[in-house]
Amino acid sequence: MEYREIEDIKRIKKLSGKLGRLVSKYALKKEYRRIGYPGGHQDRDVFFLEDNGDDSLWYLSWSVANYDKQVTLFGHGKIGANDWLPIDVQFNFPIENFHRRMGAAFLEDTETGEEFLAHRGIVTLRQRVPKDKVLEAMAADVVEVETSKGSDEYLLAVLLESDTLVEDLGDFCRRLRNTIRNMGLETDDPNSRTDTDEDGEGESGSIDNKANRYSPVTLQDYFEEFSGSRRAFTPKKSFPISYHGKVVHALHKEMEMRGKTWKSRAVDLVAELENEAFLFEIKTKSDTQSVYCAIGQLTVHEFPVRKFLKKTVRKILVVPEYPMDLLKAIVREELGITIITYTISAHMKVNFLGLKDL
Repeated sequence: MEYREIEDIKRIKKLSGKLGRLVSKYALKKEYRRIGYPGGHQDRDVFFLEDNGDDSLWYLSWSVANYDKQVTLFGHGKIGANDWLPIDVQFNFPIENFHRRMGAAFLEDTETGEEFLAHRGIVTLRQRVPKDKVLEAMAADVVEVETSKGSDEYLLAVLLESDTLVEDLGDFCRRLRNTIRNMGLETDDPNSRTDTDEDGEGESGSIDNKANRYSPVTLQDYFEEFSGSRRAFTPKKSFPISYHGKVVHALHKEMEMRGKTWKSRAVDLVAELENEAFLFEIKTKSDTQSVYCAIGQLTVHEFPVRKFLKKTVRKILVVPEYPMDLLKAIVREELGITIITYTISAHMKVNFLGLKDL
């Protein structure tokens, strides 16, 4: 997929309204609550979009004409409680004049025209977190975007026309919140938030990463990726790129029972076992181009992973279905790459075929 930033202010306003309408359809309950917010707090009506006990997704949006912005907040909390509602992610959109000083963005797939909500990686949790650190930690969510100022990198949040919009938003918000807090910037201040605003990117904060011993493949402890809605493709079975994170997470859960898992901005997943390591490359399509790309990635990443872990590395390609027979034979027999396949059920459960045989 290739993405282009939507920069027409009228279209941005339209999409912001569309996001609100789509999300509001899932509202289960409205409550007047106190929420954490920069410079103090806000007492406003919030809409809970799901009922998951203490971890229910809520939503709130309003315009601030004096500052030319539409504020949209998402967070998790308990329905009916009397405590503060902490903010997970704040999406700000300009409403009169386009600029990139606010954290939210809308993207479109240049091939299909599908529209996505995205995040620029400008976040604050007690202090400004450097954007490059955010993108590094959220590596699997990063997509390259074509803009009028050249190429840039954003975090892909959700496909707007997703059948699992609330689940996707909840996953993204929770993942970004936890990622930032795991950088060592935790705070109990209810006004602290993981949000985006127009103050610039800042230069403070760091990731304590014991794996910074080599480049370009810098492994760190497993972190979750974005996962989004499914779309059917023909003639080959495939999933949209937004499901990549869901498959990685499912694979991590399977492999963490057998050893330690690692990943990086470049590497989908590494499972470190007692005597060897598995290097996984996951694709959402099984077409020839995707397989070629995976072969290159596995080949390039094998050496630094082997150097870092000091173990034999087994290269594994994970795809929705086997590629055509000739290519499958070359991958397996000539290149020594193991192939396993996966399915995703209607209830979003990922199942792997061949994983237990590794």
